[in-house]
Amino acid sequence: KTPLQMETNTITTVLMVIAFVFLFFTVIFELLRGISLFDLTGVSEVLELFVICLDIVPIALFLLITLTYMLTAIRMSKTGVLLQRFNSVESLSHVDVVCMDKTGTITTNNLLFESAVNLVEDSEAEKMIRLFINATGSKNKTIKALIDHYGKQDVELLEEIQFSSSRKYSAVRVAEGGTNHRLYSGAWTVLKEHVSSAETVEGINHTESSKGFRTLIICEAEDGPLLDGDDYIIPALTPISIISIRDEVRSDCRSTMDVFMENGMEIKVLSGDDPVTVDALFKIADIPGERRIITGPELESVPDDRLDEVVMNTNIFGRMKPENKERVIEVLKRNHKYVAMIGDGVNDVKPIKSAQVGIALESGSGAARGVADMILMSDNFSALPKALVEGRRTISGIRDILKIYISRNFTLAMLYLMIFFILGRMPMIPIQNTFYAFVAVTVIAFFMTVFSVPDKNDGLILPNVLRFCIPSAIIFGIFGMISYLAAWHLTGSGVITIDYGYLKTLEDMMEISIPDAVEDYLMADHSYEWDDPYTYSDIAARTSMVLTVAIAGALQLLIVCPYFRFLSVDGNLNKRKLPLILLVLIFGLVTIMYTVVPWFGAIVGMVMFSWEGFALAIGLSVAAFLSLLLVLKRNLLKGIVASFERWYLKKLDKEYAKGDVVNVESREKI
Repeated sequence: KTPLQMETNTITTVLMVIAFVFLFFTVIFELLRGISLFDLTGVSEVLELFVICLDIVPIALFLLITLTYMLTAIRMSKTGVLLQRFNSVESLSHVDVVCMDKTGTITTNNLLFESAVNLVEDSEAEKMIRLFINATGSKNKTIKALIDHYGKQDVELLEEIQFSSSRKYSAVRVAEGGTNHRLYSGAWTVLKEHVSSAETVEGINHTESSKGFRTLIICEAEDGPLLDGDDYIIPALTPISIISIRDEVRSDCRSTMDVFMENGMEIKVLSGDDPVTVDALFKIADIPGERRIITGPELESVPDDRLDEVVMNTNIFGRMKPENKERVIEVLKRNHKYVAMIGDGVNDVKPIKSAQVGIALESGSGAARGVADMILMSDNFSALPKALVEGRRTISGIRDILKIYISRNFTLAMLYLMIFFILGRMPMIPIQNTFYAFVAVTVIAFFMTVFSVPDKNDGLILPNVLRFCIPSAIIFGIFGMISYLAAWHLTGSGVITIDYGYLKTLEDMMEISIPDAVEDYLMADHSYEWDDPYTYSDIAARTSMVLTVAIAGALQLLIVCPYFRFLSVDGNLNKRKLPLILLVLIFGLVTIMYTVVPWFGAIVGMVMFSWEGFALAIGLSVAAFLSLLLVLKRNLLKGIVASFERWYLKKLDKEYAKGDVVNVESREKI
């Protein structure tokens, strides 16, 4: 799970607890009022209350986040990044350590022959090289580069040990001109104890590696089998040639690395090659910074009590086996680092899978692509900074969605608490809740990521969201209550009136009488008559309250995406005009509903009352919006917010404790 998923799971759990506590006391409250659960009318009222109460749970939030991920995946595909797991774009925005194999990142995935230092006659050396490269079945990019230089040749293969990342060498036994040859090639660290003139080879190898070249040692042994039973054997070896292979350094490597470093990301190279070669490539690519180097064998010898310190302070890891790479990833995660791993080979599968964000190259092995969260199409390493920007845009968008969305959930909880448990009235009927959600959340949330601005999101998202939502819910709940009580009183005293004549169209269209339309679409308590003054007050009060919180909820967008400085709580501005256009569109639709198709208002539970009713709802919604802006700017409710935040963080700790950091040796969760 990504941090955001763990946070949304936690806040959903919190709201579920609130909703089910409300449900429990709702049943008790209704039974005390004399509602019979064996009576159809009583059951109907309780079910309507349940619908409102359950909407406190942000059920559609996961759909909104999934849609956001989907839209981001489409945008990122145009930059050259193919997402295989939607939420990985969010994970990328949390990354603070980027681990990478040098192939495909510092270098292209292309190898070229550079030079060869032959330790025997040139003709003899070239013959042995051709025999080896044409006989071996390990046709990797190194061998292909040598075939391009030395040419192809038909060879009679007698026996072979193919290269593996664990053995780090390969061997062939071939027949040529009536003579058998046993040839070995591999990592110098593996072969050197078996090679004569090792000091000479060591010096040449070090010189070539320091230039940034990878070296391949070709050795010959006396004829004999490659295996002793099931055991691999390396006999005494005579060095034939030391071949230098050049990696093509990416032209965009420096600029890409700069983006990572500018965004506070630490770079660590986990390579199977000689670390001296990797260091030289850093110099060639002009990548700044101090290099701290260790090899896989040296890492294996580090005591457990010093392992974390060594891994955290090292940035170039050479001669690494897959299990060494995985171990480094797990140590970083154990030290609270959010890790991305970029690789292309089979030896990168374990670390790619272990990292929170696994990234593979398109030209890489099928196994690496299969476990990766995202793939760099055409091996386009420079696409990653664009993916980082999209990731931050996505998280900024989701953060803003959460502010709008969860504000409504908490506001609904506040309204339910005050109007149902204090006044003993249904706060709104289910269809009015749909209207409230549409105006205050649905349309806005859908477009939020379109006009969100990329922003660096350090730390948790939900605490920042709660600092907005809790004051919003309290203020909107209070003003919603005021709107409810004021409309009830003003309707009862005759100031606000309701003319049911607008339902005539509905009567003609659906062949339903006005009294039936009122009962079906507007009334919460069916024990009243449709023309009862008490019913008038009840209907007007709910409509006024819903209009107030819906308009105020939509106006929150001006604070979440402030276009003008006086609307900004933290000093940040969003100079896109789409939020303003979106608000005009939403309020335009509400205006059209009341002026052009007022009968539709009845279908969504909203009554047509006199201008005094609209003036009350609009005035209180604007007052609620301005009060929220003042409270957020002055941080007036910091005590209440801090208390809820502490409770929420305790719940979140339990979610994080489930973790995904695994001890590589024992496979047990830490």
